[in-house]
Amino acid sequence: MRQKFSILLFLVSALAFAQLKTPETSTHAEVVQHIGFTEIELVYSRPNLDGRDLFGEMIPWGSVWRTGANANTKISFSKDLFFNGNRVQAGKYGLYTIPGEKEWIIILNSDTTLWGHYGYKEENDVLRFKSTPTSTSETVESLQLYFRDINDKSGILDLRWGNLSVPIKLEIDWEAQDKMILANIDSVLALPDDRDSKMRVSHDYLHGAMYYLKHDKDLEQALKWVNKALEIQVVSYFPLYKAEILAKMERYDKAIEASNQGLDIFMVKGTNKEWIWRYKQQIKQWKELKKSN
Repeated sequence: MRQKFSILLFLVSALAFAQLKTPETSTHAEVVQHIGFTEIELVYSRPNLDGRDLFGEMIPWGSVWRTGANANTKISFSKDLFFNGNRVQAGKYGLYTIPGEKEWIIILNSDTTLWGHYGYKEENDVLRFKSTPTSTSETVESLQLYFRDINDKSGILDLRWGNLSVPIKLEIDWEAQDKMILANIDSVLALPDDRDSKMRVSHDYLHGAMYYLKHDKDLEQALKWVNKALEIQVVSYFPLYKAEILAKMERYDKAIEASNQGLDIFMVKGTNKEWIWRYKQQIKQWKELKKSN
């Protein structure tokens, strides 16, 4: 009798804790993107069209929408971020929208615990701003929140569903990041050259030079650093960036010389067709620029 009771108790317990699991209709998605040193994460669910009429029908114009399915869509970022020019403190927020025929309202809300928009309170809004939607020729079946046009200063967060695209301009605090990078370059390159392996130290100098080149800083200093990198260790692709610096300084003969130096390395030591092509393109470009100046 005791054995039958134990079996019955086991079956009841198993049934009590059993849970039916099937694939989600609106699949869970997590997207992580870095803009400079700022990490941005999106967590949302992706509903499908399934032949339905979307905005103005299933999702009414002028109504708050969870911007997805299931739990409210969440966005978090590790450093302060500008949304269409509006600064928002680093943190985690609910991302809501109010679709409109001619413009959408984008909302960042401090409450990230809601299921959908149920319990949404406007008083918890941290930011509201407008975005103009555009029609697209491509039909997107599953709601997509994705990042495009990314560089180390900014990017676009695009909401795509059906034949609609709603862009959100994102920008980091560039001045703060630039100041931090410059301080880091100065502190690292002030260290002794025997601080690490030749490969790593030479790349420190190269990266400092590349940063100065890319962001229009002191090109003479950039040239000194790339020369120092080559002095410590001749790496096959270093002359490519030396040539870029020299060309920006309009020293085209020296730029051609640097490009030829890199090309010779690849022609002798390897058969990397991509780099051979890049050096040949550089030489062609510098020669054309020399003629036009």
